[in-house]
Amino acid sequence: MKMRCATTLLSKRVLALAIAIGVPCSVATCSVGLSQDTTASTTEKRVSIHDERPDLTRGWMIVSKQSYWPLCYEALEQIEKTRALIGTGDRQEVAAAFEKSGAWLNLAASAANLGGQGGIQGAADRMSDVAQELSDTDAKISDERLTDLTTLALVCVAKSHVVRAEAPDTESASTKSVALQKPKEKKPELKEIEKEIAAERRERDLAQYRYDTLESRRHLTAAQEYLKAAIKAGHLELKDPSVMTAIPEVPAVSTKAGEMVLYADNEIRPLIKSLGEVVENQRLALVKKLDN
Repeated sequence: MKMRCATTLLSKRVLALAIAIGVPCSVATCSVGLSQDTTASTTEKRVSIHDERPDLTRGWMIVSKQSYWPLCYEALEQIEKTRALIGTGDRQEVAAAFEKSGAWLNLAASAANLGGQGGIQGAADRMSDVAQELSDTDAKISDERLTDLTTLALVCVAKSHVVRAEAPDTESASTKSVALQKPKEKKPELKEIEKEIAAERRERDLAQYRYDTLESRRHLTAAQEYLKAAIKAGHLELKDPSVMTAIPEVPAVSTKAGEMVLYADNEIRPLIKSLGEVVENQRLALVKKLDN
């Protein structure tokens, strides 16, 4: 019996090690595209963000920057936990929750890389200040003010994602080959080599452009989720509901460069502008309310 238990434990450890280093497994566990996240702590479903499933004949556990988006909704869940504690009467617990939410905002500000501008860092500082005030003093802070602060936090994380959704450079998807220094007379072999180099460069540039476009779509999708949570939490008015419309899927890998550019121009760039304006207007309104 002891031997069987030891064998089972060893097998589990071997499996865990295999998963950690990327050894082929019998079951593929990588999620496809954007799907509904059913593991969220709340009953409301959120869009989960993963890379596309690799075209492999065997099952693999893939953990990489391209296939896994860590820390996507953890900030949202922490801020919602913080809001749920408001009014419970336990100041120390509420203070600790605000401190954690402030840490997530610091991360969002760092990722947006705005040099302390744009209000995200300012919101993080507000969260930390309130956490310290709740912990160290008996000062009365209204539940409404605390709730508005958590709403501001959600809006600021949405802004961080919009900032990071900067549209890819159109030039990277250009179908023009980069000209090499051409001699006056070229041998057929050299012409063929130049064609191959130009084709490989176009293929590489298009792949990078498509990946950048996927990243932009992911950030915009995450921003929509944070804004939706902020609207629900703070009972905010959304004057332009179109910014919450689901973003169409990115064209397939086989798509030509011109079609990829059109997708970015029609779906990504306009949404970055319109969603960014909505988020910023909501942020400014909340800051004004908190400062009064």
